[in-house]
Amino acid sequence: MQRRNYIVIASCIFFIVAIFFLNKKFPPDPIHKVPYFSYTDQNNKIFTTNDLLGKITIADFFFTGCPVTCPRMKAYMNQIHEFYDMNPGVQFLSISVDPKNDTQSVINNFIRERGLSYSNWFFLQSDEESIVSLLEDGFLLSGEGLPGMHSTKFILIDSNAQILGYYEYSSKEDFNNLISDTTYLLNRL
Repeated sequence: MQRRNYIVIASCIFFIVAIFFLNKKFPPDPIHKVPYFSYTDQNNKIFTTNDLLGKITIADFFFTGCPVTCPRMKAYMNQIHEFYDMNPGVQFLSISVDPKNDTQSVINNFIRERGLSYSNWFFLQSDEESIVSLLEDGFLLSGEGLPGMHSTKFILIDSNAQILGYYEYSSKEDFNNLISDTTYLLNRL
Protein backbone atom coordinates (compact mmCIF):
# COMPACT_ATOMS: atom_id res chain seq x y z
CA MET A 1 0.00 0.00 0.00
CA GLN A 2 2.81 2.39 0.89
CA ARG A 3 4.59 1.68 -2.37
CA ARG A 4 1.43 2.50 -4.30
CA ASN A 5 1.11 5.79 -2.39
CA TYR A 6 4.70 6.70 -3.29
CA ILE A 7 4.03 5.94 -6.95
CA VAL A 8 0.88 8.10 -6.92
CA ILE A 9 2.71 10.95 -5.15
CA ALA A 10 5.70 10.71 -7.50
CA SER A 11 3.38 10.68 -10.53
CA CYS A 12 1.54 13.75 -9.25
CA ILE A 13 4.81 15.61 -8.69
CA PHE A 14 6.00 14.63 -12.16
CA PHE A 15 2.79 15.92 -13.76
CA ILE A 16 2.87 19.18 -11.79
CA VAL A 17 6.47 19.81 -12.84
CA ALA A 18 5.65 18.88 -16.47
CA ILE A 19 2.67 21.23 -16.52
CA PHE A 20 4.81 24.03 -15.05
CA PHE A 21 7.43 23.63 -17.77
CA LEU A 22 4.85 23.30 -20.54
CA ASN A 23 3.16 26.51 -19.40
CA LYS A 24 6.41 28.38 -18.85
CA LYS A 25 6.83 31.12 -21.43
CA PHE A 26 10.24 31.16 -23.03
CA PRO A 27 11.44 33.86 -25.42
CA PRO A 28 11.09 32.98 -29.07
CA ASP A 29 13.87 31.60 -31.20
CA PRO A 30 16.19 34.16 -32.81
CA ILE A 31 14.65 35.82 -35.86
CA HIS A 32 17.69 37.50 -37.41
CA LYS A 33 21.24 38.47 -36.54
CA VAL A 34 21.80 42.23 -36.47
CA PRO A 35 24.40 43.03 -39.16
CA TYR A 36 27.40 45.21 -38.48
CA PHE A 37 26.70 48.92 -38.10
CA SER A 38 28.68 51.83 -36.70
CA TYR A 39 26.78 54.99 -35.64
CA THR A 40 27.49 58.00 -33.44
CA ASP A 41 25.74 58.30 -30.07
CA GLN A 42 24.57 61.38 -28.18
CA ASN A 43 28.02 61.75 -26.57
CA ASN A 44 29.78 61.68 -29.96
CA LYS A 45 31.08 58.17 -29.28
CA ILE A 46 30.95 55.34 -31.78
CA PHE A 47 28.40 52.59 -31.06
CA THR A 48 28.67 49.41 -33.14
CA THR A 49 27.03 46.03 -33.34
CA ASN A 50 29.85 44.79 -31.11
CA ASP A 51 28.38 46.91 -28.29
CA LEU A 52 25.29 44.68 -28.41
CA LEU A 53 27.30 41.60 -27.44
CA GLY A 54 27.06 40.42 -23.84
CA LYS A 55 24.00 42.55 -23.04
CA ILE A 56 20.27 42.37 -23.55
CA THR A 57 19.20 45.32 -25.71
CA ILE A 58 15.82 46.92 -26.18
CA ALA A 59 15.84 49.05 -29.33
CA ASP A 60 13.50 51.37 -31.17
CA PHE A 61 13.47 53.92 -33.97
CA PHE A 62 12.37 57.53 -33.50
CA PHE A 63 12.80 61.14 -34.57
CA THR A 64 12.81 64.18 -32.31
CA GLY A 65 10.24 66.11 -34.36
CA CYS A 66 7.64 63.35 -33.99
CA PRO A 67 4.63 65.00 -32.35
CA VAL A 68 2.78 62.08 -30.73
CA THR A 69 4.06 58.54 -31.23
CA CYS A 70 7.75 58.99 -30.42
CA PRO A 71 7.17 60.81 -27.10
CA ARG A 72 4.77 58.05 -26.07
CA MET A 73 7.28 55.38 -27.10
CA LYS A 74 10.00 57.11 -25.08
CA ALA A 75 7.67 57.28 -22.05
CA TYR A 76 7.06 53.51 -22.29
CA MET A 77 10.75 52.84 -22.87
CA ASN A 78 11.52 54.96 -19.80
CA GLN A 79 9.11 52.80 -17.76
CA ILE A 80 11.00 49.72 -18.91
CA HIS A 81 14.28 51.45 -18.04
CA GLU A 82 13.02 52.27 -14.55
CA PHE A 83 11.83 48.67 -14.10
CA TYR A 84 15.38 47.41 -14.63
CA ASP A 85 16.85 50.29 -12.59
CA MET A 86 20.28 50.45 -14.23
CA ASN A 87 20.74 46.67 -14.39
CA PRO A 88 24.18 46.31 -16.03
CA GLY A 89 22.92 43.45 -18.19
CA VAL A 90 20.39 45.53 -20.12
CA GLN A 91 20.82 48.54 -22.38
CA PHE A 92 18.54 50.71 -24.49
CA LEU A 93 19.04 51.83 -28.05
CA SER A 94 17.06 54.54 -29.87
CA ILE A 95 18.03 55.13 -33.48
CA SER A 96 17.02 58.37 -35.20
CA VAL A 97 15.35 58.02 -38.60
CA ASP A 98 15.66 61.76 -39.37
CA PRO A 99 19.35 62.52 -39.96
CA LYS A 100 18.59 65.86 -41.64
CA ASN A 101 17.10 67.32 -38.47
CA ASP A 102 18.31 65.13 -35.61
CA THR A 103 21.76 66.53 -35.02
CA GLN A 104 23.67 65.62 -31.89
CA SER A 105 22.61 68.91 -30.31
CA VAL A 106 18.92 68.35 -31.15
CA ILE A 107 19.03 64.80 -29.81
CA ASN A 108 20.71 65.95 -26.58
CA ASN A 109 18.00 68.60 -26.08
CA PHE A 110 15.37 65.88 -26.65
CA ILE A 111 17.07 63.69 -24.02
CA ARG A 112 17.31 66.54 -21.47
CA GLU A 113 13.72 67.73 -21.97
CA ARG A 114 12.37 64.22 -21.34
CA GLY A 115 14.74 63.23 -18.52
CA LEU A 116 16.24 60.33 -20.50
CA SER A 117 19.90 60.86 -19.69
CA TYR A 118 21.13 57.43 -18.61
CA SER A 119 24.51 55.79 -19.07
CA ASN A 120 22.93 52.68 -20.62
CA TRP A 121 20.57 54.41 -23.08
CA PHE A 122 22.17 55.24 -26.41
CA PHE A 123 20.61 57.58 -28.97
CA LEU A 124 22.21 56.93 -32.34
CA GLN A 125 22.39 58.90 -35.57
CA SER A 126 23.74 58.20 -39.03
CA ASP A 127 23.10 59.04 -42.67
CA GLU A 128 19.75 58.23 -44.29
CA GLU A 129 21.04 55.51 -46.63
CA SER A 130 22.65 53.63 -43.76
CA ILE A 131 19.54 53.93 -41.58
CA VAL A 132 17.25 52.62 -44.34
CA SER A 133 19.64 49.71 -44.92
CA LEU A 134 19.77 48.92 -41.19
CA LEU A 135 15.97 49.09 -40.91
CA GLU A 136 15.33 46.85 -43.92
CA ASP A 137 18.28 44.45 -43.91
CA GLY A 138 19.20 44.51 -40.24
CA PHE A 139 15.93 44.83 -38.38
CA LEU A 140 13.63 43.51 -41.14
CA LEU A 141 11.42 46.62 -40.89
CA SER A 142 10.26 49.07 -43.53
CA GLY A 143 12.50 51.99 -44.45
CA GLU A 144 9.80 53.64 -46.58
CA GLY A 145 8.31 57.03 -45.76
CA LEU A 146 10.88 58.12 -43.20
CA PRO A 147 10.85 59.83 -40.86
CA GLY A 148 7.09 59.80 -40.25
CA MET A 149 6.35 56.20 -41.20
CA HIS A 150 8.95 54.52 -38.98
CA SER A 151 8.25 51.36 -36.99
CA THR A 152 6.53 51.76 -33.63
CA LYS A 153 7.82 48.47 -32.27
CA PHE A 154 10.33 47.81 -29.54
CA ILE A 155 12.89 45.24 -30.63
CA LEU A 156 14.40 42.73 -28.19
CA ILE A 157 17.99 41.76 -28.99
CA ASP A 158 19.79 39.01 -27.11
CA SER A 159 23.40 39.01 -25.90
CA ASN A 160 24.54 37.53 -29.24
CA ALA A 161 23.09 40.46 -31.24
CA GLN A 162 20.16 38.39 -32.47
CA ILE A 163 16.66 39.82 -32.74
CA LEU A 164 14.26 37.76 -30.63
CA GLY A 165 11.05 39.70 -31.00
CA TYR A 166 9.08 42.77 -31.97
CA TYR A 167 6.70 44.32 -29.46
CA GLU A 168 4.11 47.00 -30.29
CA TYR A 169 4.60 49.82 -27.79
CA SER A 170 0.86 50.49 -27.43
CA SER A 171 -0.12 46.89 -26.65
CA LYS A 172 -0.27 46.06 -22.94
CA GLU A 173 0.17 42.37 -23.78
CA ASP A 174 3.28 43.08 -25.89
CA PHE A 175 4.64 45.40 -23.17
CA ASN A 176 4.22 42.66 -20.54
CA ASN A 177 5.75 40.05 -22.87
CA LEU A 178 8.75 42.33 -23.48
CA ILE A 179 9.31 42.67 -19.71
CA SER A 180 8.89 38.91 -19.23
CA ASP A 181 11.20 37.97 -22.12
CA THR A 182 13.84 40.50 -21.06
CA THR A 183 13.80 39.23 -17.47
CA TYR A 184 14.08 35.65 -18.67
CA LEU A 185 17.15 36.55 -20.74
CA LEU A 186 18.74 38.59 -17.95
CA ASN A 187 18.41 35.65 -15.57
CA ARG A 188 20.44 33.56 -18.02
CA LEU A 189 23.30 36.00 -18.66
